[in-house]
Amino acid sequence: MLRAPGAAVRLRATRLLASNLRATVFLAVLAGLAGASVTAAFAAARRSDSVIERYTEHRRTGDIVVAACTRGYTEDDLNESRELQNEVCFGDRAVTSTAAELRSFPGVEAVGRQGTYIASIVDPASPGGALRTLVAADLDTGLAGLGAPLVVRGRLSRPEAVDEITVNEDLADAVGLAPGDTTRLATYASDELVAASDGSLPPRRAGRRVVVTGVVRDFPDLLPKDTSGLVTVYNQSAVVYTTPAWWAAEGPDVASYGVGALVRLTAGPGGVGSFRAELGERFADRAYFTFLPEDDTDIASIEEATGIEAKGLLLLACGLVVAAARTVGSAIRRQTVRELADGPILVALGARRRDTLTAVALRIAPVAGAAAILAATGALALSSLGTVGVSRRAEFQPGVRADGPVLLLGALATALLVVGVGLGTAQREAWRSSVRVAASRGARRSPPRAHRAGMGGRTPASPNGAAQGRGTGRGGRAP
Repeated sequence: MLRAPGAAVRLRATRLLASNLRATVFLAVLAGLAGASVTAAFAAARRSDSVIERYTEHRRTGDIVVAACTRGYTEDDLNESRELQNEVCFGDRAVTSTAAELRSFPGVEAVGRQGTYIASIVDPASPGGALRTLVAADLDTGLAGLGAPLVVRGRLSRPEAVDEITVNEDLADAVGLAPGDTTRLATYASDELVAASDGSLPPRRAGRRVVVTGVVRDFPDLLPKDTSGLVTVYNQSAVVYTTPAWWAAEGPDVASYGVGALVRLTAGPGGVGSFRAELGERFADRAYFTFLPEDDTDIASIEEATGIEAKGLLLLACGLVVAAARTVGSAIRRQTVRELADGPILVALGARRRDTLTAVALRIAPVAGAAAILAATGALALSSLGTVGVSRRAEFQPGVRADGPVLLLGALATALLVVGVGLGTAQREAWRSSVRVAASRGARRSPPRAHRAGMGGRTPASPNGAAQGRGTGRGGRAP
């Protein structure tokens, strides 16, 4: 059963601590900074590994898009006429009716109408002075209605403002737009869809002056790319986000890829299967289309990039573990050996090995506690620098982030390293001291072997002249 340390042990621990204050501070800071760097690297790896999941949840505008065609039209009718399909399936009136029906479905959290159109925005650097781009129009709630986009600069456009737009990062970089800049946005009419797509003609409409209120970073913006070639709607990811007020003024007679009902489910993406089953039952008498909101986004490439970054940070963390263990362990071992230099003297005076270990434990405890606190706080401070590359671009909150489990484990590992190395070294030094004392006592009790050889193998006589040795002659006398 462990007993409380005696007064002598406590006195020795206090003396070791008081006479080595500078070394104590140095070891605590060294171990704390080493622990902070390792902990921060592991936290950054976990953060990078989960960043796309967090980005998707934060940006989740909806889980499925539905475009149901007006009842009474067969699939053959719709396949024969693209214009008819656009009117009775993807037209504003048809989608408005569909959205109203979808709001009554079980498990539906919200429904909003969204569409994608082709427009021309002034760009003095491009041929003809204009850049053909996509317009993502939120017809009901504005850009932040069903999801929170990552605002890089400025603010989101107000839903009631007809002359405010928000642009994505690729478009801002390609055209050189920034919050507060004004430009002219002109949409193509519905009968100009072919000309709008191939860029053969500018729009007939003069358009309207609009103010850029903000720049957002959406999925297509996460992977870095060359934006100098953004000239057609087929090879670019430049997007203008307009408001419901803009749609009321400009729509619905615009060159469009269709309007759809964007549905957000209470169960999230996991509820898409059951929603589709319900859709099949209720819309069995009509044609309809469904697709996922991010069908055109190469999320796999984005996840691959963040996965590589996470693995790189994990390898860095493992390397830091080895470096920290060697550096901190070496410093603690040297200091412990120096402080226990009087071990043989104390052992000779009766000190036990347990007393030495207890004294070192009491002496090293403040170092371990301070190092653990510094490791946790340092890792928390370094968390703002953790993610890099695509992972950092996808962070909605790239600043300080507390990863509780990692911080706790990092602090605990730092303290265990300090205590473990200190006690391990103390155990070894206590054993060495015992061996040295035992050897010294044995040398004093027995004469050197060379001395015995010089006496012809006989042991010296005792002071009273009696023979000492292994044998005696006859009668008990020495020969």
